[in-house]
Amino acid sequence: MYRIEKATLEDLPQYLLCAEKFIKFYGFAWNPDSVTKSIQHILDKGVFLAAKQGDNVIGVIAAMLIPNLWDANNIIFQEMFWWVEEDYRKGSVGIRLLLELEKQAPENTTVVLSVLPKSNIKDETLTKLGYVAREKAYTKE
Repeated sequence: MYRIEKATLEDLPQYLLCAEKFIKFYGFAWNPDSVTKSIQHILDKGVFLAAKQGDNVIGVIAAMLIPNLWDANNIIFQEMFWWVEEDYRKGSVGIRLLLELEKQAPENTTVVLSVLPKSNIKDETLTKLGYVAREKAYTKE
């Protein structure tokens, strides 16, 4: 059985392993120093949750509050990083992480997920949870 808890610096090496797998899976450049700083920033200023089985991190999700350009009375709770270890993707870990993250969102907040094309999460699953597809994201390096 696994549990979901607030992430701490104690498990930073495991979060970095998750981040490395995430970044390489999606084809981005791996920069461990930069990723370490980003994770430390999210731990300090955002919400970072970990799914753990015993002492092992099996999934993570993190979000930051950012201004909402089109509605000053509403803040965006932007998901920054969502990863579940491959052996646990067929179960409930990913959705439970998302649902727990939603509970951390302040009032008058819009939760925004950035789902990359290779993601295992199905559009239908997010739609059932009340999410609406609003845009596509493109990157150019």
